[in-house]
Amino acid sequence: MKKLLYILIFFPLALLAQNNFFVSSCHPYHIGNGYYGNFFGVSPDLEFNIGETVISISHGELNYTFTVSGMGGYSTDSCNVVYIYLDGTLNELFNGPLLNGANIQVHGCTDENANNYNIQASIDDNSCVIQGCTNTIALNYNPLANQDDATCILNIEEISDQLTDLYQQIHEVQSQLANYFPCQEIVQDIPTDLYLGWNMIGYPCHDNQDISLAFNNIDDEIIIVKDALGNAYLPELNFNGIGHLVYANGYQIKLNENISGFQFCPTLLYNNNPVCDEISCDIEGCTNPQSLNYNEFANIDNNSCTENITQALIIIDNSHLELDSIQILLYTQESCNILFQDSPLNLTDGWNIFGYTCPEPIDVVLGLSQIQDQVIIVKDGEGNAYLPEWDFNGINQLEYAKGYQIKVENDVLNFQFCPKAYYEEIPGCQELYFFEEECYEQYFIGLDVDTSDISKFVINAARWREICEINIGHLKNPMFSINKNGEWAIYYHIENWVGPVSALAITNLTETYQHLANQWLDLINDYDPMVPDEVNIRVFGFVFNQGVELDASFNAIYGDYPIVTNWQGTNEESPWEIRLNNNSLFNQNWYQDVDYTEMYVAGNRTDVYEDVAFFPLEWEDYIHPEGVDMFFTKFWHKTTWDAVAQRQYLKVGGQIQNYSDGTINTSVFSHEMGHCFFHDDIYDSGKYPNNQNLVSIMNTHPLIADFDAMIQRMVWEKQRELD
Repeated sequence: MKKLLYILIFFPLALLAQNNFFVSSCHPYHIGNGYYGNFFGVSPDLEFNIGETVISISHGELNYTFTVSGMGGYSTDSCNVVYIYLDGTLNELFNGPLLNGANIQVHGCTDENANNYNIQASIDDNSCVIQGCTNTIALNYNPLANQDDATCILNIEEISDQLTDLYQQIHEVQSQLANYFPCQEIVQDIPTDLYLGWNMIGYPCHDNQDISLAFNNIDDEIIIVKDALGNAYLPELNFNGIGHLVYANGYQIKLNENISGFQFCPTLLYNNNPVCDEISCDIEGCTNPQSLNYNEFANIDNNSCTENITQALIIIDNSHLELDSIQILLYTQESCNILFQDSPLNLTDGWNIFGYTCPEPIDVVLGLSQIQDQVIIVKDGEGNAYLPEWDFNGINQLEYAKGYQIKVENDVLNFQFCPKAYYEEIPGCQELYFFEEECYEQYFIGLDVDTSDISKFVINAARWREICEINIGHLKNPMFSINKNGEWAIYYHIENWVGPVSALAITNLTETYQHLANQWLDLINDYDPMVPDEVNIRVFGFVFNQGVELDASFNAIYGDYPIVTNWQGTNEESPWEIRLNNNSLFNQNWYQDVDYTEMYVAGNRTDVYEDVAFFPLEWEDYIHPEGVDMFFTKFWHKTTWDAVAQRQYLKVGGQIQNYSDGTINTSVFSHEMGHCFFHDDIYDSGKYPNNQNLVSIMNTHPLIADFDAMIQRMVWEKQRELD
């Protein structure tokens, strides 16, 4: 049964119990007046595409059909409503405002078997698309299909070819998955027994450890521990002359009783891949080469062999499903990355103590073969000896975590039995966060996103990556500067202003700029703890077009900054001569792939109108009040509406609400600041067809929201890579 969607009509509380309408807004006008014009509020459950979705509205005896032409919204701390705009005027068509509710029916495909089935549609518009083979002479002809999907199989040979290709792909993916396993499966306890009196022990752990912590569990049984240099640890006297235990070093330890099952740390058995290899894996399938579904990789026949075409076609479909399901595992299954690091021993002329750290034991002759000509004698903790000159081996094998004394004739440098091994756990991506072979889970850290919204976030983030990151992600935006030094340098360009520009207005605008910039920066905290604590906005200077007046307070506070008056430019160029750090002249083309933090203002431009006035006139000895020599972004103002931004400018024309004190529309200001960081207009359904009801300041929401945090983290990740 189709879900009936309702217009959100705003009733006095006394009427709510009489209706089933879901009320989610408290807009003061609509509560008493209903909806006029060409828009109304809808349930956030309604999914629509601007310019495409068709709906029918019935109210009383009247019924009209509309195409959704736009969207908007109203939001406060206590309410939030989504508006859709229609290609018709409601109060004219329905003879007055909509006060008593109205039913909405969505037009679309109502066939559940169709690829474009719309679960919300209740009026079929003949748009259903059923993909399949439409060739009537094909073996897999689908009489229901109305759109060919290029899957037609015209002869038996094609069946075998398709299955052979599918089995090959499945085998390749399964071979990759053979290396995917949890780290816990290759970590194992290998304890050792220590005895009353003297023992020798090796330290096998990747990280060095304070000796008092390493032996904390057996401190009461320890009399003394000594290293190869004779330094001692005596826990009873609280004396630590050794400091830290070091990887692959050996130590003598004297105990007052036997100890069983002691170990410093679990062992990484990096040669023990718990998953079968190609030879030992059991692969079920058809092993008869004469069958349609012969699988060359199968080594166990599962009685699936067939010559029946219908059965073979079913096997093809199932194989496609199997391939899709295991391909996802390449991204969603937990895996273990084993890393190796050389950590050689340096043995000095005479006696030394080393620890054997390889998981597998090795014959002492083989283990020391590289330095055999330097070895005089090796002894284990029981006094057994290896004397290569006499060809005598009383030790037999070197064993994991055991210590050995060795006497060499000369210094031996950079010797090791095996590299130090450690691992990194690579968590699999939950399928909910997986889209188009990428995982987006890490960008949700610390965000309180409802499970039902995650897919919407991921799809739109992937679309942003396709549109923005791929095309302009190589450019350095203000986040690069913030990561570099915690600063964002700007200059003011004021084309026109109401009344004289005051110091109060500039100060308040700069403080608002810094406040909003820190709101954007705070979105990254949970994602990257290395993000700067705050961003400081630095003002480089001011550019005022002809006719803009300055009051005395401005000159008193900001008179020592670079100031340009009587400017006539209304484009992105600045009035200053700018050079790159290699002293080459910058041509004012701000769309080049250049690093604004590697540039400086060298002086005033000379290719300007005669009445343009500069301060300072000479830059050689000029000292800037804030110690900056370049800007990153132009902060651009005019009195008429003109809100647009990129990394090099932030224009908020028509957004000043009080010109005397600089009060500004922070919603538009913050939205445009998002563009400086390469955020995109999510409300553009042409670029973001899945943007319905996505709460974002880059959509129609007045405040920065969780989706903006997700994109900001993706931006930050890319900007850090550019460093």
